[in-house]
Amino acid sequence: MNTTLLYVNGKRIWLKAEYQPIIHLPENRIFRYETLARFYTSNGELIPTQLMIEEIEACGLISQVTDFIFDLVCRLIYCKKTLSISFNLSPLIFNNIDYLDKLHQICLLYEVNPSNIEIELSEKITQKQLMEGATFLKKAKAYGFMISLDDFGAGCLKTDSLSLFNFDTIKIDRSIVNGIGADPSKLERMQKLLHVLIPLGVNIICEGVEKAADLNQLKRYLPIFIQGYIFYRPLTLNQLKLLENF
Repeated sequence: MNTTLLYVNGKRIWLKAEYQPIIHLPENRIFRYETLARFYTSNGELIPTQLMIEEIEACGLISQVTDFIFDLVCRLIYCKKTLSISFNLSPLIFNNIDYLDKLHQICLLYEVNPSNIEIELSEKITQKQLMEGATFLKKAKAYGFMISLDDFGAGCLKTDSLSLFNFDTIKIDRSIVNGIGADPSKLERMQKLLHVLIPLGVNIICEGVEKAADLNQLKRYLPIFIQGYIFYRPLTLNQLKLLENF
C-alpha cells in the first residue's frame, strides 16, 4: 500500500511515502501530517528527493507520483476521519482543472472530506502563475480543499501579494527559521516576516526547527505551528498508525 515501483528513464525506482507531523504550539499536539515522497534505487539506496522530482517532472511522470501520494492520503483519512494531511502539488500540475476535478472524484470515491486535505504549492510557482491559476485556486477552495504555500521566503514571491491568493497556510522556509536563536540578524528578519503574516489570519508553519534556542524564540508568537526534528522525524506508515491508534 505504501510503496510503488516507477520506471524513470529506464531505471527501476521505488517510491515510498513518509509522514511528517506538524505540531501546534502551545498545545504540543499534532495538528497535521505532511506526506513526503521518498525515492530508492533497486538496491535500496535513498535518492535525494529534489533531484528525483526534477527528473520525474522532466520525463512526464509527476502525475503518476501525485496520483499515488494522493491515493495514500485518502486511504489514511478514510481509516481515521479526524486526520488532516497535506501533499505537494507540482507547478507542472497546478492550474490543471481536469486534474483537480479528478482529485475531488477520488475524495468522493473514498468518502473523504476534502477539508481534511491541504494542497501545498511550492514557492517555485511564480506570482504570474498564481494569478493565472486564480480559477484553479477558487475551485479547489469550493471543493473544500485547503491551500498552503510551501517554502515561503526561499523564492521571489513578495509578502504584499499574499493576501491576493487566500491561502489557508503559509510555511516559512527552514533557511529563515534555522539559527534565529543565535543570530540576531536572522531573528530580526523572522520577526519582520511574522509581523506581516500574522494579520493575514493564516496558519503559520515554521519548517526545519531542530534547535531548542530557535523553538524558544518561536514560542513568543502563539499560536504557531512547528515542523521539524525537534519534535518528530518523518514517520513510516506503521509508526503513523501506531501513533494514531488505527
